[in-house]
Amino acid sequence: TDGQRVVAFYGAGGLHCFSVDGESLWSRDLGSFPGSWGVGASPIILGDLVIQNCDAEGESFLIAIDKQTGKDVWRTPRQSKPKGGWSTPIVIDAGDRRELVLNGEFGVTAYDPRTGKELWRCQSFNGRGTPAPVWGNGMLYVVNGKSGDVYAVKPGGEGDVTDSRMVWHTARKGGRDLPSPALAGNVMVVIGMSGIVTGYDALDGEELWKERLGGNYSGSPVVADGLVYVASEEGEVLVIKADQELDVISRASVRVDDDEV
Repeated sequence: TDGQRVVAFYGAGGLHCFSVDGESLWSRDLGSFPGSWGVGASPIILGDLVIQNCDAEGESFLIAIDKQTGKDVWRTPRQSKPKGGWSTPIVIDAGDRRELVLNGEFGVTAYDPRTGKELWRCQSFNGRGTPAPVWGNGMLYVVNGKSGDVYAVKPGGEGDVTDSRMVWHTARKGGRDLPSPALAGNVMVVIGMSGIVTGYDALDGEELWKERLGGNYSGSPVVADGLVYVASEEGEVLVIKADQELDVISRASVRVDDDEV
């Protein structure tokens, strides 16, 4: 929402814009989005644009729509994915330009948010590309989604920057990563779906620690005042201090009904 409009995306159910009072302003059918896992990408509002990731089996694209009229402003094709699309783009200030950065099945790609033109791309170490990148220290920190190296990329490049602007990459083994990473100071925090949390030195990628939190995790952590907050699917909220060592400051349980687990 921008305070005046609310925009929601339902995959095959369309992209819909309402006023904050509930008046329907416009709706768009963006395709059938085939695939067994549905969609998970959220729209973002950037100035007068609504930008939506439409990665899918079959035709895939990134689209910008005028938030007032619901009409296309630009539409950029993307390489089709074997399963679908779930990552939400972020916008960063990369020196003298803004970049719209989107993770995906084949790596992370940056676009000009005004025109949709591809600026650069960096190949990943495995597929899915579900987690959104995190931005800090002049670098983008990227997690694949499936097992494979985590990595950091310096923005501002042109074309394929895999060899020229990947700052570091570090082996990451295990299962699926659905939550997006978090950046707490100079520590990159990555939480896997099975509850294993790992801290990496954000400047050089060194693995600092790895521990099992217990529970299962799908939601992404948030950072406030240097602390990392994360909620498990079982209804436990953890507050973590991430430094050279991991410190779980508190655990609080939120009641979960049996049919929600």
